[in-house]
Amino acid sequence: MTLPSPVDILLVLLWVFVVVLTSQRGLLGFIVALAGTVLVKPLQLLTVYSPPLALVAAIGLGLLIGSAGRFIPRISYRQPRWGYLLGALGGVVLGSALVLTLIVSLPLGRDLNGALRYPSPDLPYGSVFQNSRLVGLGRVILLYPLLREGGEFSPASRAALGVLHTMFVVGQPWEEVADTASR
Repeated sequence: MTLPSPVDILLVLLWVFVVVLTSQRGLLGFIVALAGTVLVKPLQLLTVYSPPLALVAAIGLGLLIGSAGRFIPRISYRQPRWGYLLGALGGVVLGSALVLTLIVSLPLGRDLNGALRYPSPDLPYGSVFQNSRLVGLGRVILLYPLLREGGEFSPASRAALGVLHTMFVVGQPWEEVADTASR
């Protein structure tokens, strides 16, 4: 049995943190988590055009959603148990969206033979990322259109990977790496 990568540990801790935080807030956590999940794709699209603007927008929208939650009146002092379960469910969705966004957002690169590598071998501490199982999942999701022809996926896996690729990958980043390499 191999030890998990530090990257995997940090990503799982992020996911757990989001789930715990939203479950503690109950119905309000559910609403905030859904709002955050809806904003993931537009922020990814904005990142393609201007990463600094996307960062400022993410921070501003996060603060806006978080502070808007304070103005929503509490449904009751003692929430029903299902309210906390809904909050946890919202946290699972938002935490998963954040982790998936992170694992498909690392830079692509090429090795010495010109083959695509994800993540890029030029990353600092690259071996930590290469040994991560979650980054490996991100590699499959990111490069799914290129791997699809191999036929190694079951129909259910193909459907799931196609949906995840559509939801969390913007454009075709492997073409940008090809354009950069040809310059």
